[in-house]
Amino acid sequence: MVMLGSILLLTGGMSLGGVFLHDPFVPASAQLKAECVATAKAVGYSVPCPLRVPAGLAAYGGRPGCTIDIIGPAEPCPNTAFIWRGWVVGSSVTTDEHLVLGASPRPMQSYAKVVNGPAWQAGERVRVLGLVTIRGWGMHEVFVPLHSTTEAHLPGTSC
Repeated sequence: MVMLGSILLLTGGMSLGGVFLHDPFVPASAQLKAECVATAKAVGYSVPCPLRVPAGLAAYGGRPGCTIDIIGPAEPCPNTAFIWRGWVVGSSVTTDEHLVLGASPRPMQSYAKVVNGPAWQAGERVRVLGLVTIRGWGMHEVFVPLHSTTEAHLPGTSC
């Protein structure tokens, strides 16, 4: 099976009596939409761009001298081997949630490789939960096990 190499991952929120609570979703800002367009132009292919995001979303990730925006083309970091050429990475947070955006420059065969990008290692796995279809566009929903090595290397945290 060949799939497009894109990821939109939202983690966090709280459970209260079995009901999952999370920040309310609001329309994506004009700035975020412009960043998506600029990113697609920079990498030369379509990228995931959410139309609605959790309220209060702010860029988060990277390290000093190597910050990561909500979405953008992967860029080299000082003193680090650059294995993300052509990829899209993004990392952002709210008070209790983490949103990761990513895209591969080529179709991928493995969901774990899409989640973890070039940092993927043999043996890393994710579990397919189902297919989500919105306005005719399909996307597979996958579960990344807590404390897996895949979780530790999501685009946006490995730079």
